[in-house]
Amino acid sequence: MMNNLSESVKELLNTADSKDMYFLGRRPSIKQIYNELTNFENFDKNNISNKSRTNMGTTCSLDDRVVGYNSFTIMQNASPTPYEKKALDMGSNLNYFYLRKLFVHPDFRSQGIGTKFIKQNMKLAKGIDKHCIADIEKNNYNMINILIAQGFNEDYNWESWNGKNMVRFFHD
Repeated sequence: MMNNLSESVKELLNTADSKDMYFLGRRPSIKQIYNELTNFENFDKNNISNKSRTNMGTTCSLDDRVVGYNSFTIMQNASPTPYEKKALDMGSNLNYFYLRKLFVHPDFRSQGIGTKFIKQNMKLAKGIDKHCIADIEKNNYNMINILIAQGFNEDYNWESWNGKNMVRFFHD
């Protein structure tokens, strides 16, 4: 079952165009998708994980068709990577809920699916006492507007390793 769902997500992500890549970033492999979906299925908020970074994913389906995918990382006393130290000036253990990918099939946009994912993420984060964080490419106005509408605040601007102008958003 999870293999079929992973394949459906991969097919969904293959419909992404260049503008969609602002928040989607690099397309994950089938194995990554499978692991993210499995981690979420096995998630227990009372026992977050003994891993410092747990990647998870969720889907939205309509009429047995996957039309949306959302992935995130729960940071549990994670040590910052050298990149996080350099680019984001992070120095201590990281404890937050990081929004990684969000994609809705073009035919199903403007129906509240992206907002539903964000609200689901915020509820999950609150349930494990974590703040939500998202790094968004500065010209991804659609995603920025969704986050602001859900009460996210702009924290700071930074430049990614490949020269993209990014904005960090947070939600308490």
